[in-house]
Amino acid sequence: MSPRVLVAEGSTTLQALIRMTLEGDGLIVHCVGDGRAALTAWREEPPRLLIADAALPGMDGYTLVEHLRAETPDPGLQVLLLTSDHETPDLERLDHLGIQDVLTKPFEQHDLLERVRGMLGRRADTIGDDAPT
Repeated sequence: MSPRVLVAEGSTTLQALIRMTLEGDGLIVHCVGDGRAALTAWREEPPRLLIADAALPGMDGYTLVEHLRAETPDPGLQVLLLTSDHETPDLERLDHLGIQDVLTKPFEQHDLLERVRGMLGRRADTIGDDAPT
C-alpha cells in the first residue's frame, strides 16, 4: 500500500498543488484546512507523513505536532513544517517536537517532492512502488 500523507494547510490552492504533486508520485493524500481538522483526521487514520503549515488557523502547526506527539509518540511519524518566507522557524520547538524538516513557502513542486521522497525513503525511480527503499 502507498504511504498516506496528511496535509494541514489553510490555503485550498496550496492544498490542491500539494495533492497533485504527491498523488502524481503514487502517494495517498488527505488535505484539511485547519489544525483541529488535522487532529481529527490523524485520530481516524494516522498517516506516515504530516505536512503542516506553521500558521494553521485554529491550531498552529507546532501546537498540532505537540498534540500528536503527546497522544501517539510514534517515532516513525515524519513531519514537514511549511513556513512563509517572512517567518523564522522556531528552532528550539522544531527540535523539541521532533519536526524533521522545514520548507519555506512559496516553494517549487520539485523541492516538495524531493523532501517528501527523502522523508519517506523513496527514490524517483520507485514511483508507484509500494515498498520503501
